[in-house]
Amino acid sequence: ARDHLGWILAAADFAVLGDDRATFWLPLPDEPSAGAFVDGLLAGSLWPPGVPAERATRARQLIQRRSGPGRQMPLPLRRLVARR
Repeated sequence: ARDHLGWILAAADFAVLGDDRATFWLPLPDEPSAGAFVDGLLAGSLWPPGVPAERATRARQLIQRRSGPGRQMPLPLRRLVARR
């Protein structure tokens, strides 16, 4: 999450109406689940554009190594509501 985003919005003449954070937990019980998670990031255009394919491969390998029974991936989300 970007730090001081409320201040940046206020400096641009926006009124911050809400700033909520929550962490969701994605179960990663096995390597196929971890691979599907990375595939979903790529398919959903949630992976930054222009990232080399080998970096996605390394990310998949890292997440697959960390998968296993009872393992979870934290997904921190932030919802910021502002109006001008």
